[in-house]
Amino acid sequence: MSKQEECNKCKTAGFPNQLIGFKKSNRINPASGKAFWDLINIDGSEHVHKDKTAQNGNPVIDATTIVKPIETLTESVSALVFALCATTDEQRSLARGMVNKR
Repeated sequence: MSKQEECNKCKTAGFPNQLIGFKKSNRINPASGKAFWDLINIDGSEHVHKDKTAQNGNPVIDATTIVKPIETLTESVSALVFALCATTDEQRSLARGMVNKR
């Protein structure tokens, strides 16, 4: 096995410090004629990339997945309510700017 390094795919998916090694495989890439390299964990088992999917197959939802859309929705609703309550031309103009900003 070659030296250990951090798995970039796991790190990008939010799972840092997943050390992997590479082991030359007996399988040959038909396009290039070169051997494939297998990803292996520290204990020698095959490495499977981690992702934000729970054991039951449903995606794991973190706080930013929920909070950002709620913030955007709250701002949009506030702008629309302000537009509906506007009584002067100045308020209506300001409200149009708030709604069109979305």
